Formats: sequence, C-alpha cells, structure tokens
Amino acid sequence: MTTIFEEEDFDGFQDRDSGTLFSDLEFRHCSFTSCSVSRTREPQKRSTVRGVRFLDCKLAGCFLGPAVIEDVLVDGLQISKRLISQGAVFKHVVLKGKIDRLILGPVLPPLYAQKEYQQQMKEQFEKVNAEYYRTADWALDISEAEFSDFDVRGIPSRLVRRDPFTQAVVKREKAISGEWKKLDLSGTWWSVSLDMLAKSSWEDGILVAPKRHRQFNQALKGLFILRKAGIVEPD
Repeated sequence: MTTIFEEEDFDGFQDRDSGTLFSDLEFRHCSFTSCSVSRTREPQKRSTVRGVRFLDCKLAGCFLGPAVIEDVLVDGLQISKRLISQGAVFKHVVLKGKIDRLILGPVLPPLYAQKEYQQQMKEQFEKVNAEYYRTADWALDISEAEFSDFDVRGIPSRLVRRDPFTQAVVKREKAISGEWKKLDLSGTWWSVSLDMLAKSSWEDGILVAPKRHRQFNQALKGLFILRKAGIVEPD
C-alpha cells in the first residue's frame, strides 16, 4: 500500500550510511528543505528509493547521493538554485513536466581525502554502477521534461528515453576528435560539454537543450549544427 503525503514540509531529513529502502510513497505538493538521501562513500551502504512518486514538489538545499533509484516518477519539480545527484543509478525513472536546474553526475570523492582514497572510492562506484546498468532495460525517461537547465553524465545513452528534437547523443570518440571546434557554437555551452566528455571515461553523452532555459533557441541551433556536421548521432 502506498503512503501519501500531501502539502507537507520536510526540513533537515538526513540519510547517511543507512542502506535504507524507501518505498511505496507518494508526495503531492510537498516541500523539502536541507534534506539528503544516501550520503555515503561505500557502495554497500547506499540507500534505495523504489516505487516513489513526486508530484509538483519543491526542493531547497537538498542533495541526492549515490542511491539506487527505481520505478520513480517526478512530475514537476521546483528547485531552489539546483539539485545535484552524485553517483546515483536509475532504473525506470521518469522525469516530466516543469523541472528546474538538475544535475545527474558521477560520484565525487571528498577533496580533503588522500588521493589514493579518492581514486579507490571513484573506482568502486564506477564498477558497481557499470554492473548495475549492464542488466537494466532502461534507466531514465526525459522525453517529456521541460527543464530550465539539465546535465546528465555517466548514464549510457542507450538506456535513456529522449526527445530526439532537443536531446542528442554524442559518442566520446567524436568529442575527442575535436572536429566540433571548427563549428560556430557561440551562445551555447556545447563546447564545454564536449570537452568534458572527451576528458571522461564514458562511452557517450547526452546533450540536452532545456526548453525553459533563456538560451534555448541558441542551444537548439547548436544541436542542429552539430547534427549536420555529424558530431551528434542521427536519430
């Protein structure tokens, strides 16, 4: 049975090293302030969020660590400043409606730790995340999302359901080639995205022109230029 929360405020909830399963929940018009889920540096202590729905909720100062996110719907999400996810993995997660600035990225080891530990932590999460995605049929559906800003890194593009008009796939080898440097991508951030992809270990990346960003038209024009030049993959 699903537990429903409506128009409730959650302030200061912290989930750290718990390995907790959060499941069968629905949040309607709820607010989350200074909350975090799955703050951990060890894969075996990551938490799981499964069978949860967020409908027109608000976030401020929240953080999503390297959790396992499965069978989740986010339909409309107001975010104060931005929400950063570090090292989470996704399966059957749908993002739709108006969603503010969201970054889905790899795990970032603490800067104050020794370099040997940083590298070990990075490799551990990269390994378990790669194993997780090896058996997934699809991870993320962003085809109906209206982002104000969005960045996704480290999720195999074959597992992401996209809107091909505004969301394009680029292979790392194309980023490494540097051919895109000959193109006029002014007014966009695609040069930064392609440079980051070239320096990464990922096979490919997804370039998203956020429909609610003030530079949406320039970003979309840049995608057309990249597609015409054969930098991004044809759909």
